[in-house]
Amino acid sequence: MPRFFFDTDNGSERLIDLEGRELPDNAAARWAGLETLPDMVRDKIAEGDHRTFSVVIRNAEQVVIYTATLVLMGGWRNHRSRSRRGISIVVRLSRAIPKQTRTLTGP
Repeated sequence: MPRFFFDTDNGSERLIDLEGRELPDNAAARWAGLETLPDMVRDKIAEGDHRTFSVVIRNAEQVVIYTATLVLMGGWRNHRSRSRRGISIVVRLSRAIPKQTRTLTGP
């Protein structure tokens, strides 16, 4: 099986993969790379509302075959929503699915 390398950047730290992983093909490497992004976000989400997360995938010949970037942009919508202790969560799953908003109310 071919070997692929996954270099990551979480906005404050860049890691170069020196070991790599054996995967069946480029498509499997793409999926493996995309799966790393949510984990990176979970590890760093408390550090700020504006961050960029990325993964660069190289093949065994060290040629970049795929890149993916996930951008986190967050911020308070208005002063009133913050003073009510409400948090608005907006989830956009894809263009085919309409935006969903849910307000969570604190104690």
